[in-house]
Amino acid sequence: MGYFQVPKVRSKIFKFFTALLSSLHYATQILKYKYLKNIFVQKDYFFSFLKNINQTNTLVLYANKINIAK
Repeated sequence: MGYFQVPKVRSKIFKFFTALLSSLHYATQILKYKYLKNIFVQKDYFFSFLKNINQTNTLVLYANKINIAK
């Protein structure tokens, strides 16, 4: 449990989970608008969801770089 008391680790975990939660938020938006006739609305939500997943991956890669740099 002492591992989670380190501020750097805690902030990394927090950043990762906030990115994950926002990705889930976009996923729910896609499901919400799934039955709409307007294709552009669906596409817009889908692309923002993909962009968010990409941000999450970037965060993970960044965290790995920090660990390697140590």
